[in-house]
Amino acid sequence: MMGPMARRTVDRMSEGRVSALFERSFYVDCGDAFICIGVPELVPGPLTASADVPNGTNWMSSGLRVDTRAIGAGGIVTVGGRFRFDARYAVDWSPPAFSRPESVAPPPESMLSEIRSLAPEVGLAPLVFPAREKAVVSPVIKAALPAHQQLKDWVRLVTGGVDASPPLDSVCRLLGLGPGLTPSGDDYLGGMMIALRAFGYGQAVARLYAIIQRETPRRTNPISAAHLAAAREGWGAAPLHAVLTHLAAKSDAPLSSLIPSVDRIGHTSGWDALTGLLTVVQARFSTASCGGSRAA
Repeated sequence: MMGPMARRTVDRMSEGRVSALFERSFYVDCGDAFICIGVPELVPGPLTASADVPNGTNWMSSGLRVDTRAIGAGGIVTVGGRFRFDARYAVDWSPPAFSRPESVAPPPESMLSEIRSLAPEVGLAPLVFPAREKAVVSPVIKAALPAHQQLKDWVRLVTGGVDASPPLDSVCRLLGLGPGLTPSGDDYLGGMMIALRAFGYGQAVARLYAIIQRETPRRTNPISAAHLAAAREGWGAAPLHAVLTHLAAKSDAPLSSLIPSVDRIGHTSGWDALTGLLTVVQARFSTASCGGSRAA
């Protein structure tokens, strides 16, 4: 299974290097783009390519190292002279077409309450899934809260038909916020862009990404920047698109049925991106309920 940005990169790749290494996946830096190669059960996403290896494969103990050289030619990627990945016949994955944005409504409070017990208390999930009583408010949440509120207000404006620019300080506050390869604040912004793109607010995405693109070199890392570039196109990990489809279908099935797959995305990356996505859904719905109209 190969995502659209991974396919694009493999087709023109000549040389690269392993830039990040984990047990179940690793990233290849191709100079101006990245591929995330992993085991078959790797969550599909725009940068991912699932290799035909046993699911129990541990890349960290396989002999790969950061800076291991990778060579690409004719859709075949060879890493370290030992691992050969033939992408020519890989099944392409892309997010499903989202044709019913007008039918999306936020999950009812009962659904959010059901998920609340599953949400991590680290990362940004408590912004949408309030922490349990007496839970300690993390420094990351304290830092993100003003930006979250201001961005939610901005989404209300643009989904209500107002030609408004994103709050610069809020975007800068979130970029690079939190630990990890893709910091929580980056994942949150990515989730926002995926939702805004799905709802047809391309101009808002373009304005938001213009700030992100300008600020990423100073505030976050190149791999996270690549995921943000994918989000600008409306592309994210498969479970995020499944949530949007679920909300559009107004399914009676509990939203919690999708949470295990969200939980598999990074340490808290799935939850952080889901938080940004649901922030847009909730803000858009609150605008619509007050008589707002869709922006161009």
